[in-house]
Amino acid sequence: MQRMVIGLVDNLTGSEDENILRLSTEVLVMMAVGVLQQWKAPLAYYLVGGIKSAVQATLIKQISQLFHFDLHVVGFTCDGNCYENQQTLSI
Repeated sequence: MQRMVIGLVDNLTGSEDENILRLSTEVLVMMAVGVLQQWKAPLAYYLVGGIKSAVQATLIKQISQLFHFDLHVVGFTCDGNCYENQQTLSI
């Protein structure tokens, strides 16, 4: 049996007006994963219908602030649309 999650798009702007009747087609998941030890923790997830590289870059910059909690970000792994990921990492 296939499991499915159905939800409305989170446009990441705080406005609910644009979300009405727009079903998500993808999920953006941000996770922290240990390098020297085996652990992983979800930091955030967003139901999206495609995401612009500028928004994705902003999220990555926020994740980079984990050093405030003694977590040192040493890399990012991107999955999905290659062009958008290249654009994101060039910002």
